[in-house]
Amino acid sequence: IAYRLGLPLSSRMKERVLDGLNKQFGQQNERELAWMLQRIGGVKSILEVGSCFGQTLRAMADVAAPHALIRSVDLGAGVGILGGVDTGKLLSATIAELCGRGYDASVRFGDSTHADAINWAKQYSPYDFAFIDGDHSYEGAKADWENYGSLAKIIGFHDIANVHHDVSKLWAEIKASGARTEEIVESEMGIGLVFRTDV
Repeated sequence: IAYRLGLPLSSRMKERVLDGLNKQFGQQNERELAWMLQRIGGVKSILEVGSCFGQTLRAMADVAAPHALIRSVDLGAGVGILGGVDTGKLLSATIAELCGRGYDASVRFGDSTHADAINWAKQYSPYDFAFIDGDHSYEGAKADWENYGSLAKIIGFHDIANVHHDVSKLWAEIKASGARTEEIVESEMGIGLVFRTDV
């Protein structure tokens, strides 16, 4: 309850929250993630903006084509409840695992809004799929959409229905723009997909 309300947590409470987040499906709802994975099966290139521990990245790689190109842009350091946690170490381990399985996988640590991160991601584009799951503020999610949304044929968003974040505001704007979208909301989070024909 304290975590959901944004209240300070004791170190023991924080350990329990972290243990809950660092699971097979990470911060995803299993049914929503399965729905998304069905729609991206066989893709040859993936970009994820905001990978945290890398569980979603691994799940996407599992349904991608063999030897797919996998790229991640991530701060490499926990924020919010994850403040002070070296998420980059865990994400680096996930990237190494994917490379060991034959994927062309790498990560760029840094702020996704910085030019060096954007240019790094652009050099491997276009992607078949990009998943935006980093900064959940309206401004942050919109910046990621503007900077990375044109790099992929399909763009996914996490937390489109989460009342604790502002991704829902951006998602409503994208839908109102007339873009072709699909969504699933079977939890307090939700996932939305945008399909582009100009990439």
